[in-house]
Amino acid sequence: DLRYRFVSDGFADLLGRKPADIVDRPMAEILGEEAFKIILPGIAKVLNGERVEGENEVNYRGAGTRVIHAISVPETDEAGRIVGWVASMLDVTERKRAEVERKRAEAALARSADENAALYEFTNRLYRAESLSVVYEAALDAIVRAMHCSRAYVLRTDEAGVLRFVAWRGVSERYRAAIDGHSPFAADASDPRPVCVEDIDSADLPEAIKAAAR
Repeated sequence: DLRYRFVSDGFADLLGRKPADIVDRPMAEILGEEAFKIILPGIAKVLNGERVEGENEVNYRGAGTRVIHAISVPETDEAGRIVGWVASMLDVTERKRAEVERKRAEAALARSADENAALYEFTNRLYRAESLSVVYEAALDAIVRAMHCSRAYVLRTDEAGVLRFVAWRGVSERYRAAIDGHSPFAADASDPRPVCVEDIDSADLPEAIKAAAR
């Protein structure tokens, strides 16, 4: 019935409302019939499985006319059925005076939309998971989608405190053999910082890992 299941503070501010006034209420009621009709074609597409990106002048009820850029990503359940969508929106009314900033914001918005959708889907699957293998697969799906990468893996410490591969995606056996048991973090590190390697040849890593990465 097209009701809001979750809204951010930013979206509520856009409409001049509070999140609690929006959640569980129909979109048509919140936006007004005129604005709702404008976005209906996009809703039909996203419920058909398409990623929808567009920009419309929408006169949201009580908020005046705004130029809104929106990205909507379908949300599916475990059976692959589309049950809704995750939308990220940006007010780009001032875009004509700041075209460069708009492009930068659009790129950030697109990435944020994918990250939010990936995290939302991962959380849904995590709550339903009945085994660690399901958790690992959900995590790999989320990493690949949110970070736009083709390779990912999950490591866990064994009883001896050594990091071992427990799940992976697109990672060769040779690479796994080189990395297995190696970690830049202590086994008891509770909040380790990400490690980014720009140039594998100049990285402070064992030669076997460099060779496998190459």
